[in-house]
Amino acid sequence: MSETEKEAALLPVRSNVGLGDATHNLHCTHCQGRSVKYYKMKCVLLGTTKSGKAKVLVFGERNWRGREHIKRVRYVDSDRITVLSPNVEITG
Repeated sequence: MSETEKEAALLPVRSNVGLGDATHNLHCTHCQGRSVKYYKMKCVLLGTTKSGKAKVLVFGERNWRGREHIKRVRYVDSDRITVLSPNVEITG
């Protein structure tokens, strides 16, 4: 099975995944001039690449509220991913 076919096979699954299915946090940084803001984005770990990067489905845009319905696949360094605590309630 080619990479394209594998990606196509996963698409229906990704479309059903929502913020409530998030299993990990992606640690992010936003820099503007001298100001730095650190924040976390909810995500689902989809796998890892040969180079060691994590493939994650991320929910939201930056640290903006009300944008949790937006989701996209990102490839990030594995050390930026942490497991969500099981007792954390996710609200949208």
